[in-house]
Amino acid sequence: KRVTNGWGGRINYTYSRLMDSQFGETNFLQPNTPEALNAYDLSAEYSLGLIDVPHKLAFAPIVELPFGEGKRWATRGVGAAILGGWTIASILTLESGFPIAVASATNNTNLFTRMQRADGTAAEPITEGDRESRIVGQWLSRAAYVVPPAFTLGTAPRTDGEVRGPHRNNIDLAASKAVQLRGRVRGEFRVEVINLTNTVKVIGPIHTAGSQGFGQIRSQSGFMRIVQLTFRTSF
Repeated sequence: KRVTNGWGGRINYTYSRLMDSQFGETNFLQPNTPEALNAYDLSAEYSLGLIDVPHKLAFAPIVELPFGEGKRWATRGVGAAILGGWTIASILTLESGFPIAVASATNNTNLFTRMQRADGTAAEPITEGDRESRIVGQWLSRAAYVVPPAFTLGTAPRTDGEVRGPHRNNIDLAASKAVQLRGRVRGEFRVEVINLTNTVKVIGPIHTAGSQGFGQIRSQSGFMRIVQLTFRTSF
């Protein structure tokens, strides 16, 4: 919606499903073992892509505050000088987590493969708790995957769409105020905040079953809250 009557913006929702057999693909936010399980059967690598994001919502509203000259309230005087001319804009994004490719920490296939997938058990791989408690605790259950026996390839798929890393939420905010200086000279004061809620962004859990930290999240990524102040003149 174009900005009319003091407000506007846009909203986008994307649903997608990415399937591929790119065993060498990488993803900074969800590490993977970039090797084929069986170099003689690459079709077996076909599964969800490591960068599959099934749901993404982006909401970007723009609001002109109803204060100042020509607006509804505080049309003159001190109130207009302080409250008038402000425009608030924001970008809110919500994204699904990436699928996790669980592998074995030890390759005991005794073949010419460079990796071995883990064996899944009957245990539930997703631990209990909310997003924050699982991030600081245990994201994946250790009991859900085990190192497979020797001379086997492992039963876990290349990527598991039911087991994903943390979803990613972010809010950016910008507030600007138009200032009339002299004649045709105008000014704009602007405050920009990246990651307004200071939400922690993380890299997915350690994905090698049998390793000491399997299923734990130990790396942070992205920006913490950043604030920028600018003043610009135009003439």
